[in-house]
Order: sequence, then structure tokens, then C-alpha cells
Amino acid sequence: MITKKYLFIILFSFVFNNLFSEEPPKNIILLEENLKLEKNDGEPSEEKAESESENNLEEVIGSTENKENKNLIVIDDIPKEFNDWYGILSSEEGGLGWLMWGSTNSFFAKNLLERTNFSTQSTTLFKLTSRILLSRAQKPIENNLARINGALNDDSELKYLKAKIRILSNIGDTANINKLIDNIPLEIKDDNFYNLIFDLRIYDKDIPYICNELQKKKFDVKEDIEKRKTLIACNIAKRKYSQAQLALDLLENDSVESLPYIKKVRKYLEDPSVKNLLLEEKNIEDMNYKIISLSDYLIAKKIFSKDPLTLDKIIYDMKLYSIKEQIESLEKLVTFGLYSPTILKNSYVDYHKTVKDIVDLDSLTNKESENSLDVRVSLFYLINNTISDVDRAKLLNLLWLKAKEINIEKALYGISLDSINTITPQRELSWFTYPVTRALISNKKVEEAKNWLFFINNDFKDRAVLDLNFCKMLLLLYVVDPDLKKSNFEIPDISFLLDVLNNSLEVKKESIYNLMITLKALNYDISPLLWENFYNEFESFNSSSNINKTNLFLILEQSLKKRNLAETVFIVIDLFNSSKKEELNFYYLYKSIYSLNNIGLREYARELGIEINFGL
Repeated sequence: MITKKYLFIILFSFVFNNLFSEEPPKNIILLEENLKLEKNDGEPSEEKAESESENNLEEVIGSTENKENKNLIVIDDIPKEFNDWYGILSSEEGGLGWLMWGSTNSFFAKNLLERTNFSTQSTTLFKLTSRILLSRAQKPIENNLARINGALNDDSELKYLKAKIRILSNIGDTANINKLIDNIPLEIKDDNFYNLIFDLRIYDKDIPYICNELQKKKFDVKEDIEKRKTLIACNIAKRKYSQAQLALDLLENDSVESLPYIKKVRKYLEDPSVKNLLLEEKNIEDMNYKIISLSDYLIAKKIFSKDPLTLDKIIYDMKLYSIKEQIESLEKLVTFGLYSPTILKNSYVDYHKTVKDIVDLDSLTNKESENSLDVRVSLFYLINNTISDVDRAKLLNLLWLKAKEINIEKALYGISLDSINTITPQRELSWFTYPVTRALISNKKVEEAKNWLFFINNDFKDRAVLDLNFCKMLLLLYVVDPDLKKSNFEIPDISFLLDVLNNSLEVKKESIYNLMITLKALNYDISPLLWENFYNEFESFNSSSNINKTNLFLILEQSLKKRNLAETVFIVIDLFNSSKKEELNFYYLYKSIYSLNNIGLREYARELGIEINFGL
């Protein structure tokens, strides 16, 4: 009886302690930081007045939820079983978040992937396209959930992965295709899988991959006649003419249907020319003829005249022509964002070893000297081997001027960063202030840019009125730096600076209006008088809108309203890329930057703004 009594006391104590000592159970929820609307950057816009009551309501709800969520465990990028939407970038690595698709259904998501215009001249949108396609994300909602079992016969299998690989191949992001494929489970990657990948990568920028695969892969020579034709073209591009001639002879015996192709290729080999390669206009779209044209640099430049960046990528990746032409192509690829400045920097160092005894170093400091790769490489060498800060600044300025002449500023700004960091602001280098500020802004070194711009602490309003370059730099800082007004300096407001530019005959009106629209999209206030000027001048600009894209504006409004990040990004990419570069389309510009900024992708919004206005 005593034993039972003691057991009862022990049991009661145990239950009592658990009831009062344990913390309440924590709820596990998924939160996506990228989908939160942070406080608006910059100054409040007049257009926000309509939504103030709605925002206030959201703040009240958010405040209540914050009190309730103190014990919540926030989990981002929860690993799931593989699905063909699967990506490799977590939020910490630059991905757009596990919940980026929100409530999007798979049918609409697939249409966005297939119909969006991904062909872009924007480095910001190129990066954003790659990031969203590689983001680790929960797949959109599907009515019929079909699990992947490794079979690839059904076209519905891996349809979303296929779409992503097609897009990455089309824009030339081959490095990320490889990363994506490397992370796919082994049980899916059978021979059929790799054949599928090969068939998906059919775009011009992937010609190096196509030729490399055909060189090392075995295929049925009787069945795969088209692959044999392409392999012949690749051998010609690599100037392996004897192999190509032998392959043509064998193909002639095996395929009567290929005789027209064989005849045309033989004629080209006898007399290489654009005329012999493209007897018919439609042949210019045939990839085999494009590949054959690579055997001659001048012919290839004519064939790829409408898409020179693709030719640059092919030249560098396939190591065609001379090392000089390869590095010149690399300069443009780094400018666009396809390769890292570190690769170009190392290439410059290696190439200098071959030209160090050829270039006259004494003539380099002449601004009127030639602008060749030899000169740029030699200038870069001198920059890194000069003791004097003044001499280094002069050489950097000269190098950047030459870069501007051939539109590779961003690449040479990138490889110059270490040299810039060795120079400190000083009055003797006041002439160097604006060139170095632009270089630092290009490299996203905002605080360093402000150090240079503000080291002469004069009245900034007077300085802006007297010096248009200072006025322009301040406006660019407003675009790139959301905290500019919080600095310790008395920075003139945006409307004052825009008025200064507007009153000058040296600044094009188009540049001013681009800036106004960019700043408005970033939620800054702009003077009503400036908008009146814009209205009065608007008809003099060619700002036609593509009527076929009008419906996208309506969808974009809905996507923003429901805070759907993926839908917003794809529609912005489509709208911006569909706006012809030679035409000023202010509304496309406004909606693109505004949407990215208000969906939470503020860094991309500001990068796009800087990209558009950097030539101010």
C-alpha cells in the first residue's frame, strides 16, 4: 500500500511539472521575406494617398499578427522531393524564394515560361531571368499531381524543366544549365534524359555545346542524318577540312536527300563567301550554315550581324580565331554579365606577356592614340605598376575613355576596382571625381562613390547649379542609394536637381524624362511643374505602345495586388524586352521599375534604373 502511495505521488509530480514547465507548442509556418512589402524607399509619392487607408489596415493586422507570431519558427526554402520546377538557388544565394509562385496555377506558369520574350539587351534582366529560373521554389498549383518516375516518353514529364533549359539556352546562360542538370537526381538522368537535353539546346548561343557534344557522343550514323550534317558543319567551323570532306563523301553514299546540302557545302569549301553559303535567303536561319560561316571571321560577322553578342559567345567558348579576337569577345561578354570581370582581368594579364615588347608605352598617354586590345591591355598593365596616384588616375581615366568608345565600360570598370581602391580622394584629383564616381556606382560601391563626390564640402546647391556633372551624379545616387537623404550631408532634393538639368541646353529632354520616370517608379516625389513640361513635350517623342502587350498591363496589376512575385517578374521581363530599344516607351519603363520596386525586388529596380540612366 505504501508502494502504491509513493508511485501515485511520483506520477502526480511528473504530470504537474510538465503542465507548468513546458513552453507552449510552436507553430511552424512558411514565410517569404521577398514577398513582404517593406517601407517605401525615398520620399512618399502623391499617388500613395489613395492606398493609405488600405496600408494602415495592413499595418494594424500586421501588428496583431506580430504579437501572435512571437513563437513562430520561420522556415524558408524547405527541401521537398524533386519536382521539375526544382531549382538550386536558396534565398540566401540570390533565389527569389520558396513561395515565389504563390497561388499561380501550373497552366498559367507554363504559359508565362513559353510566351515571355526573354531576348534582352539588359544586364539586369538577364541576371533576373537566370535567378528566377534557378530559384528553389515550390511548384505552382496543379490539379493532377503526377509524380516523376524517370520515364521521359510522355511529353508531360519534366515539361517545366524543359522550358527552363530552353530559356537558359536561348539567353546563353550555359553555366547555369550545367548547374541545374548537376542537381537533378541520378535516377532521372538516363541516356534518354541526356538526349532530351541535347534536343532542347538548339539555340545559336549554344552552338559551342552542340559541337562539343557531337564530337564526343556516339549516335546512329544511319538514322541521325541531321546530326551528321551538323557535325560536318562543326568540323568546318574548327577548320578541320579533311575530316569534313571525308564525312561529306560518306554522307553522299548514305543519304540521297542530303545531296543539295552536300553540294552547297562543297561549293563553299572551294570558294568561301556569304554568297555561296546563302544561295537562298531562308538559309540564314539554318543553324548548320551559321556554324559553317564560323570558319571565316569576316563571313561570320556578316551572318551574325543582327546578333553580334551571340557571335562573341561562340568565339570565346569555342576558342575560334586568334587569342586577340577571343579576348575582344570576352570584353563584351563581361559587359553584358555573361562572364566575371575576374576572367577578363586574368586574360589581360596573360595577354600582356605577348605584347609587352610591341607596344610603345610612351605613346599610350596620348588620348588620340589608337584604341586596340594591345593598347587597353598595356594601359591596364601601367595602371597596376604605377606608384603615383596622379599618374594612376590619369591612366584609369584614359582606359575608361577608350572603353566608352566601344561600349565596354562596365567590363573595364569591373577589372579596375582594385586599382581604384588604392587611390584616396584629394584636391589634386578633383578632375578625377566624376569618372571615378561613375566607376564606383557601376561596381555598386555606393559609400566609396559618396566619399569621392563629397570630399570637397562646398554648398551642394551652388555646386549643382554651377556644375552639371555634379548635379547628374547626385541624381544617379538617388537612383542607386535608398538611404541618400539619411546621410550627414545636406543633399539638394530631386525636384531642385531636375530643374537644374531642365534649365540647361546641354542636357537632352529625353534623358531628363527617363530620370523623372525612373525616380517616380521608385516612389520619389517629382515637381508638378516638371510633369507639366513632360506633358507638353510628350507628343514630340516616339512613344508608341505595342498593342499586343496591353493585356499584360492588366495581368500585371492583378499580380501586384495579390503579391505574386514570379508572375510579376515574368510579365515585367516580357514588357521591358518587348519595348523597342530605339523607341522611347516611358510607360514600359515606368511599369517595369515600379513593379519590381513594389513587389520587394528593390535592388533589381534600382539596378535597372541605373542601367537606363547611366549614360546621362
